[in-house]
Amino acid sequence: MNNFCKIRVINACKRLFSSLVVQQHAPPEYLSRLRECYRLEEYKKIVVPIFKKALLYGNQVAIRDASGDYSYLQLYVNSKRLSKQISNICGSGSSASVGFFFTNDVLNILNLWACWMSGQVALPLKSHWTFEQLKHILTESKVKTLLTPKLTQELAQQLAESQEIALITVDYNFVKNQNYSFNFNREIFMADKLVVFEGILQNNFYTNADAMKIYCIDKKNNDEMQHHILSHKHINSEMKAIANVWNMSATDRVLSIPPSMDINNCCTSNALFPLISGSMLQIHSPFDAVKAWSIILGIKIPVKERINVMVAETKVFELLIKEYEKIFSKDSRMMDYIKDYCTKHIRLMISTNGKLSSRTFAKWFEITGHSIFENSEVITCRSKFKNVSTNTEENEIDINLNNLMLSNYKFRIMNSENTVLLESSGTANIKYINSSSGTVIGHLWISSPGQDTYINTGKVVAYEDGNVTVLGPSNKM
Repeated sequence: MNNFCKIRVINACKRLFSSLVVQQHAPPEYLSRLRECYRLEEYKKIVVPIFKKALLYGNQVAIRDASGDYSYLQLYVNSKRLSKQISNICGSGSSASVGFFFTNDVLNILNLWACWMSGQVALPLKSHWTFEQLKHILTESKVKTLLTPKLTQELAQQLAESQEIALITVDYNFVKNQNYSFNFNREIFMADKLVVFEGILQNNFYTNADAMKIYCIDKKNNDEMQHHILSHKHINSEMKAIANVWNMSATDRVLSIPPSMDINNCCTSNALFPLISGSMLQIHSPFDAVKAWSIILGIKIPVKERINVMVAETKVFELLIKEYEKIFSKDSRMMDYIKDYCTKHIRLMISTNGKLSSRTFAKWFEITGHSIFENSEVITCRSKFKNVSTNTEENEIDINLNNLMLSNYKFRIMNSENTVLLESSGTANIKYINSSSGTVIGHLWISSPGQDTYINTGKVVAYEDGNVTVLGPSNKM
């Protein structure tokens, strides 16, 4: 074959290969139509599961952990591969319980999405629970299959054999796979305002389906295993509420530090909310205070990849303060640099999973110039009011601050001298007393329904245009 013929063959092969190559980016018309369909379905109270929104963000990095970077499309495709294995065992859309040993990394997201794509109920497990406790959970929940990383493979094998259930081992190579073909014309069918995903259940299924079953050990009741069930509707509404409160977007890069291995904090809306907005979620685990400070300060990290939002458990802030005092307390130049960097480059710092002490709040503000926001769904105030219906002295007032449901309560915002700045009668009638109209910042006090005495919630809040935003804990109770 002469050189000319060789060139023609090579070019023909290139054309053939280009028609088969992975289509990584959605055409603009697909993105706009997807968004339109999602908005319409959500308007009709139909749940759009989080993994379907992954296709809006394609090759953007979704997860960064100790094992590497993973794009939204990469997570979607490999979760779908795993979901097919699960469906072969459980049946698609059967809402069967699927157990998995969870880790604070990308495998946690992969397992959740795969279970949900298959239409099953995800059941996260802790490897340090006793063998008998794990057997009890698998039996009680009628688990049909078990997912495990290699780290817990031996334990999972023993459990699977004892329960006579299927076992699937999932390692990082599985989710790192990029040898896939994804073509939007083949994977997604669009007709009018209907979107159908190849091999994936319709959104109507998720509107009424359970998503997760979470077990915890009740230390006060002889280590009894208790559980609660979360629906897709609940998880999605929580994720959307949190993302809206913190104004999350696809340009955010979120550092998540969850060292306690708490299932509630690592598997539910507290962990997943950045992904609903296309943000990058960087999971720092296992926890190391020195490395965590390096990430926060963007040391040896390209400018475009540095985090601008931090979400951490309450204990993390305490540990980081200790490390700061140990390393930087005698270096005034470094202290000034840290405060200046955090003030200019990080827009938000959030605490989860536990009450934040006034000392921690004040010290962190001194170090970074940031008030730590609490990702609280509910404020609970204990008062000494007599409850007429129960004739008890203790009465709890629960206020949902994510949805800002304060309209049924009388509340006041007061300054540190207990001077009332703003007052609400409980009928959304706001009266500015010692403050001009606009933003009012102060301590939130709430009155029990039907009472005239106000109780300090221990929170500093901002009121503006009918919205109450929690800024952090009060230094004064």
